[in-house]
Amino acid sequence: DPIMTDEHKMIVWKFCCVHDDTLQQDQAQSFIEKIVGITEIQRQEDYNWRYGELLAAQQTFAPILMQRMQEVAYMGRMAMVNEQVDTVKEVMAKNIEMMLQNTDKAEDLQRE
Repeated sequence: DPIMTDEHKMIVWKFCCVHDDTLQQDQAQSFIEKIVGITEIQRQEDYNWRYGELLAAQQTFAPILMQRMQEVAYMGRMAMVNEQVDTVKEVMAKNIEMMLQNTDKAEDLQRE
């Protein structure tokens, strides 16, 4: 969002997220929205963020960014684990169903 400075010059903040195919579009959008939200105070009040030279905010922003990137990586790992758990549950359900069918067939054979 553009912000008017004391000198009535507009500051335009741009955010982007470069990611590989393992991160879904909605996850990247969520990441950017979080970064926008957590940097709002710095963008409004921190002199270096508003008037500093190139990379002036690096010192204060780098730890914030690192923490968020670790959170996204953790959520991605959790999503993969959940997917694997779901796959195992499906296989187990099929195995149980096959076992019950085989039990029924064995009982039928014993009756004959």
